Order: sequence, then structure tokens, then C-alpha cells
Amino acid sequence: MKKMFLFILFAFSAILVGQVREELNYYHLHVGDVWQYRIIHHSVSSQVNTFYMSKKVLIDTTFGNGTKYFIVEQPKFVHWKFSTPEKIYTRIDSMSGIIYERSPLSSSEVKVDSLFCNNGVLKGNGYRELYFVHSDEKSVFGEIRKTRRLTSPTVSQGLDLTISYAMNIGVYLKGISNKWVGSEGNSYTLVYAKINGKEYGTFVSVKDEETIPTKFSLSQNYPNPFNPSTVISFKVQAASHVTLKVYDVLGREVATLVDEYKQPGTYNSQFSIPRLAGRESPALPKTQDEAGSGVNSQFSSGVYFYRLQVGKYSDTKKMVLLR
Repeated sequence: MKKMFLFILFAFSAILVGQVREELNYYHLHVGDVWQYRIIHHSVSSQVNTFYMSKKVLIDTTFGNGTKYFIVEQPKFVHWKFSTPEKIYTRIDSMSGIIYERSPLSSSEVKVDSLFCNNGVLKGNGYRELYFVHSDEKSVFGEIRKTRRLTSPTVSQGLDLTISYAMNIGVYLKGISNKWVGSEGNSYTLVYAKINGKEYGTFVSVKDEETIPTKFSLSQNYPNPFNPSTVISFKVQAASHVTLKVYDVLGREVATLVDEYKQPGTYNSQFSIPRLAGRESPALPKTQDEAGSGVNSQFSSGVYFYRLQVGKYSDTKKMVLLR
């Protein structure tokens, strides 16, 4: 009986250790790791600015007390603008899961988060902010990953903050809003990461910034009316899963032009009748006369609608086919 109890205790401990190790992977710290974020800033005057911020783990170092830190370099954010890069000393306590930060000029640490905190638990007691913790699975860089989201239930110094982590990636989303000035705020979206030498996404150089759209948008197709093909342009503001579909006047889907994860940029999609001719449509079966012709009845002359869906954003426009 004693041996059985020890075996069960050992197995349970092993499971807990496995869970601890997995949770620690929400916050990556390895020398050479890089993250680049696309930041959209909404000013008080409703002006929208887009810029980029990169952070990198430079080296690890040990203080006189034997505590090991990783030095993370990132631009300093002051009054909604970036200034000279600063170095932040960061460490994770593997036993408690607590993330600590300190500046080079300070001898005291600040608790940033506890990775072992359970869902729905309100953190406080010495942490920099108060958060509720939520976990879920999301698509990050085209892969389904476990995610962890922290949301601030109270306003601290006028700011409301949300941070989302992805397993084996780190922080991939971050939102900051000024509750005292309702229209002001920033949103951070991870566009590139280099973790343990493996790269995800696309690094954006400074010269490329002007070509990145500042908002999601769907353009009118050209030419319109068209026969046999037309081009539909759309802009993607942040890396997202994108769908572009065509519908007839009865709202029935007749074609899917795009259904994939895309990086920020401007894209063109061609809707071509010859290319789509002969495809089976579960909602619109061919008639007996059409079965031998290879031309589907949903592509007759008339009005069609195309719809772009990117997360919560969607837009629909009308086009006309003349045959």
C-alpha cells in the first residue's frame, strides 16, 4: 500500500512538473530571441499612426546575489512616442512562475505576472497591475496555439491594459487605452518573431513601413461590369485570417476566392468565370441542360456581391457580370 501511494504521488508530481514547464513557455527568454510589433496609435484628434517596435534578448547576466537575468532591449515609450532604446533586466522564477523586471539603475524588482495563476483569478499584492486571467486557443502565425490573456478590470493611472501570450512565442497582442481620453490608445500586433533561431512571420524594415496599410479595406472590383474576369483588391492592416467570398442576389455562396492567413499588405484577387466554370456547387446544382455544357447556372448575367471578412471587420460590395 505504501509503495502504491508513493507511486501515485510520484506520478502526480510528474504531471504537475510537466504543467509547470508548459506554462513557463508562455514567456520566452533566450539570448537572440527577437519580436517585432506593429503598433497602431489612435491620437486624441482621431489621427491614426502606424509604426514598428522591435525588442531583443541581448545577453544573460548574473548579479552579485547570484540571480540570473536576461537583458532585453526595447525602445522607451514616453508620451505615446518612442525614444532611445532602454535595457530591461528580466527573469522568471521557475518555481513560482513569477516574471520579474528591474531597470539597471534600480535594486528592486517589479512583479509583472504569475504564469501559474489560474483562470478567473484576480492578481494583486505587489504586482504592477491587477489582472483577470483567461486561457484559450488561437491562431498565431497560422498555427493553433494555447494562449493566455490578461485584462485589467480597473483603471490604473488612467490606463486600461490587455496582454495576450502565445505558447512558445511570447506576447503576441497588447492593447493600451487611455480611459481619461477615450479616443487615445495603442494596439500592438506581433508581425515577426525569432525564437530559438526559428523565424515566424515577416520582419518589416523601416523603408517598408509606408507600404503597410493603416486599416482594413475592400476596393471596388475592376472592371465593373465585367466579362469574363475582374480583379478585387483589399488591404490587410494586421496579420489575420482572411476570407473573400462571392454571393448571388439570393445570398447563396458561389465562390471562395481567399480563405487563408495573410500578413499586412495589399492584395489582388481575380474572379474569373472560365476558371470557375464547371465547379459543382452544393447549393446550386446544375440543370439537366447545363450538365453537358460545363457551365454552372450561378454564373449567369446579373448582380453579384463579394464580401471580405477579417476578424471583426467585414465589408461587402456589388459587381455586375455581363455575358
